[in-house]
Amino acid sequence: MPEAKYGELPGYFATEERLGGKDAYEAEKTAGKTVLDYRQWVQVRTDEFKNWFGDWQNGQVPVRLLDKNGEPKIFYPDPVADTYEVSRHICYYETQRRSVKETITEYVKYDDEGRIMGIWPQPREGYLPEQRSRTRTFYEDIEKSKTVHETLSFRQVEDCTFHIRIEGSNRWIGVLVLSPEDGENGFRSNRPLAKQDGSRYFVPFRVEIEKDYRSKGVGTALYRFAEQCIGEEIYPARSQTDAAKGLWEKRNRQGGFGGYFMNADGQMKSAVNNSGLFDRSNSDTGDTLPQEILDKARRTYQGLRATAAPEAEKQRFTMLEQLMEKTVSGLPADVRMQARINFYQSQIRDAGKTYDLSDERNIETGIDR
Repeated sequence: MPEAKYGELPGYFATEERLGGKDAYEAEKTAGKTVLDYRQWVQVRTDEFKNWFGDWQNGQVPVRLLDKNGEPKIFYPDPVADTYEVSRHICYYETQRRSVKETITEYVKYDDEGRIMGIWPQPREGYLPEQRSRTRTFYEDIEKSKTVHETLSFRQVEDCTFHIRIEGSNRWIGVLVLSPEDGENGFRSNRPLAKQDGSRYFVPFRVEIEKDYRSKGVGTALYRFAEQCIGEEIYPARSQTDAAKGLWEKRNRQGGFGGYFMNADGQMKSAVNNSGLFDRSNSDTGDTLPQEILDKARRTYQGLRATAAPEAEKQRFTMLEQLMEKTVSGLPADVRMQARINFYQSQIRDAGKTYDLSDERNIETGIDR
């Protein structure tokens, strides 16, 4: 993944400068002292990473979490198989034949010699009641249930088409069709539109799984199988369904595509798709990116402004935002982003307070000028 495309935290750039940049990295790489890519090499040396992982450069991390060079080790998920075991509890109906013996009353008329002249189901003049036994046969559907164990087979039928079938049958239960992303924004708002070679990221054009097989991990397994086949990470696009995005998020929580770091507490963080926050309070392997934090905070602030009353309060929100933009103008892009985040988050925290508009207010950006 291209480095410095994630809206890096200021700590990343400070660490990069302290280390000596790409020249220092290339010297380490040539000498065989690192197997990390450039972004990882810088990121594991930031304070944010060490606060999460431990100070590995001063022996405060178990050796099992370090690679042969003594750097944080990248772990990779187990290879994905082309089959997947699933158990399903199914209900079905079975037609059964039942015979019932019953006693009925019939009305019979005899002649003088005792021969039967007629039989009638209801009382009738001249007919005598008699009880008779008979067997009646009928059919009914009985509901039954059972647990079935199936092996699902994943197959790449074309370059970007993957099928799920039940092994041992021709029954088709799911499909994943990929296509190059076509649009201005991907699922990750600040992900580059194209890879370094100019090609587009693959996104699911179609994700379809039979209802009985949903919520059993089948979709995620197929997703990871497809990534293994094509050799790169698959992203959902913003225009796609929540189900497609859910598959990506679940796969990311289970170890990501490009490996992950693990701290002594067993918490995992993606080695390729990480904002650099390394937030212990977030169980996902991919922490929220700074641009996403900014977008969420800005939307919340705008919501507060829209619902504020009276009109003077709305004007106050607008005035503070304009003053903030004036304050951060001219700062480096990464510092400006962090200053905006600090501003919106501080205003949200203080939303319940009343400010005196007659006083000049100091805009809280967290950035010294």
